[in-house]
Amino acid sequence: MVEFAILAPLLVMLVIGMLEFGLLFKDSLTANSASREAARIIVAAGDHVNADQWGLDAAFATMQAAAVQVDSISVVNQNGDGYLYTPDGSGGWVSSQINSGWPPPSRQTDVANLDHAIVMVNYKHKWITNLFGSGERILNEETEMRLEPRRF
Repeated sequence: MVEFAILAPLLVMLVIGMLEFGLLFKDSLTANSASREAARIIVAAGDHVNADQWGLDAAFATMQAAAVQVDSISVVNQNGDGYLYTPDGSGGWVSSQINSGWPPPSRQTDVANLDHAIVMVNYKHKWITNLFGSGERILNEETEMRLEPRRF
């Protein structure tokens, strides 16, 4: 019985730690999937005026389905120019320009000179037990893809 009294707290902490890191890993995989999905849509849409909106909506839907809270999503090119989008709480997005911006109609979709789109999803992870930290922590996942060329 003495051995169990010594090992029980360690076993409980081990199980709680596995639960906490399992949920953190689930959130990370969800954000990674959301950034890939948004990047795929944005690079396929290329220079279409609604490219970012379609990508943002897809990423947000993926995050909501897994109950992961989106903090912001940024869409930038290989030079770091682009936009930071934050949810406005009513299903829309508030955008702010990063460096000189990168509006969809200005994106290079010529075969000889294709741009790269980088989508970064910032999300909030809340610890359940506060054993490994208190409150919530903002983490991010990033995906970079080359824009698809236009062939007309």
